Amino acid sequence: MATSVTSSGLSTSVKRCTKCGKDVNGQRRMKDPKGNYWCYECGSQDEVNKGSGTLVQPCPGCKKPIHAMNMVRDKKSGQYMCEDCASKGKGGGGGMDAKKKKMIMAALAIAVLGAIAFYMNMPRG
Repeated sequence: MATSVTSSGLSTSVKRCTKCGKDVNGQRRMKDPKGNYWCYECGSQDEVNKGSGTLVQPCPGCKKPIHAMNMVRDKKSGQYMCEDCASKGKGGGGGMDAKKKKMIMAALAIAVLGAIAFYMNMPRG
């Protein structure tokens, strides 16, 4: 990062892309762990070339790690996933998540136990 002095005497910092040298001050940009700035285009291309980093995520359908550039949007659920899961309809648009299923099962178990307790305490005659 370079510092320059304007005509009014104020100093401003110039942030330049590490790869292409473009001024990224006030622009969409990335910053690597070393503190270097990248313009969005160079940073995105670098991530694609590496095939790793923050752009690799697990597919919500099969949980396999997949690069974001290889994900497609499932028409049913709207989630981004690998092409295989999207073509097989593993988006789960209408399904319940595991936490919700556990809550329903717990509520059903309590209702069944309550019914049994009620039946056991009924007067017989």
